[in-house]
Amino acid sequence: MKSFYSIICSWFIFFGLLSEIQAQDTTINFQIVIPISTGIHDVEEEEDGTIYTNSSDLELIDDGGIQTVGLHFENIQIPQGGIINQAYIQFGTDEISNGICNLEINAEATANATSFTTTPFDITNRFSTVETVDWSPDNWSLIGENGIKQRTPNIDTIIQEIINQPDWQIGNAINIFISGVGKRVAEAYEGDQDLAAKLIIETSLTFSTDNIENIYINELMALNNVVTDEFGEMDDWLEIYNDSDTGVMLEEIFISDDLTDSTKWQFPDPIFILPKKFAMIWLDDEPEQGSNHVPFKLNSGGETVFISQKQGDELVVLDKITFGALSENISFGRASDGEDNWVLFGNYTPNESNNGSELFLDATVDFSIEGGYYSSGTLLALSSSDPTTEIRYTIDGSIPGQNSLIYNNAITLNSTTLVRAQAFKPGYISNVQNEEFYLINNTHELPVVQITIDPKCLNVNADKFDNLIGDDANFNANKMIEIFKGKDNDFSKAVCLNAAAGLIVSEKFTNFLDAYNFSREFILSGKPYSHLEKIQNV
Repeated sequence: MKSFYSIICSWFIFFGLLSEIQAQDTTINFQIVIPISTGIHDVEEEEDGTIYTNSSDLELIDDGGIQTVGLHFENIQIPQGGIINQAYIQFGTDEISNGICNLEINAEATANATSFTTTPFDITNRFSTVETVDWSPDNWSLIGENGIKQRTPNIDTIIQEIINQPDWQIGNAINIFISGVGKRVAEAYEGDQDLAAKLIIETSLTFSTDNIENIYINELMALNNVVTDEFGEMDDWLEIYNDSDTGVMLEEIFISDDLTDSTKWQFPDPIFILPKKFAMIWLDDEPEQGSNHVPFKLNSGGETVFISQKQGDELVVLDKITFGALSENISFGRASDGEDNWVLFGNYTPNESNNGSELFLDATVDFSIEGGYYSSGTLLALSSSDPTTEIRYTIDGSIPGQNSLIYNNAITLNSTTLVRAQAFKPGYISNVQNEEFYLINNTHELPVVQITIDPKCLNVNADKFDNLIGDDANFNANKMIEIFKGKDNDFSKAVCLNAAAGLIVSEKFTNFLDAYNFSREFILSGKPYSHLEKIQNV
């Protein structure tokens, strides 16, 4: 999951962020809250250099000996040289702790701090900032309290020193160090994630509004079943990218997929995008859900979509892209942010950089012989529709992966085997997997039904699937699972299930129980199964 930070909301939506705004011209003040996000991000270093990463609390500073505390805050959304108005760390009380306590706060003097490790002295061996801030906290007398008493003084000078470094970039990380004498016991991430330390920064950014350039449609998905919006819905989406070195405030912005109507939809609120960052637009036909929700959808069969801006008396097209038919959960985007080369992504990256993302591998594996019955052993050859790929396969029923068998020569089949194969290529992701089932020298008087199923599916709680075949059916999922697990060893019932499914698919029956009973009577009467297949007509 991507690192989370929040920005408190006041009167408009800062696309991708929620912001507390006090706008004067194009200068915006807002507050960023960056929490500790994992146990390795709040650590303690004892005097002998031992690093503790899994404590349920943080002793500031006396823990039977004087230690140093390290806090790692990542994905800080402030550009290089951004103005820091105020910054502090908010703790929560884990234990009542009173008495004299004098602490010193500084940070690691680097533009992008790495997370802590268990290497001895991993905190104190790092270089510190010139700026330091002293803190003598009041007594902590109430467990769970996280108010002004648990808040550090203003550490804006420390944060500013780091942000001002020439190689600082948006999304970089900061390490805070705390040392001193005395004791205050704060919650750690492992103790209570909600009360764990948070870095809170109040900053100002200036956004350009005139002669907007370098704004791009960067990525889109027209058939989405994986990416959710703020309502948990999986809708069409596109991503706008700001390729400039300053933030932009997009006003009088239009989006359209109709070449005869460039002003099809105007966003009701400004769109603010940080430099080298993104804004998400949901094309879901539900504009009532928010300013970044559009009252039409993308056409997965392909179309043209473009964004425009009213600049003076002229409507200027900021970007336009035409795309073809897209498969489900495959995004279409620029190979690198803002560049002209468009590709299909297997690893979609909404609201994040496309750079380095894995592409979609649209390659199938062909089998030289079809699955079915063979009276003796045979050879199977595999080939890929993309000759630059590597084929990996399995014969144990598992899904092929990077560690599966590599196909080099024809596969000898001397016994009944399920062969699954998939094409692989470095830098690509594929969800196309092919398989065939071979019944070798194994004759049966009854028809053979091949069922491929993950073993874990046989251990599910069947009560969850009682309505699998309809509320009006008396034959529910419990009975189906019972048959497939072998508790009822009447093989003909499994055959009846398969036949009934065919009758439902072919629309000969609408009720599963009726289809099952018909199949049972037909098969047990001794009539050839092939006659039933003709009835199914599938």
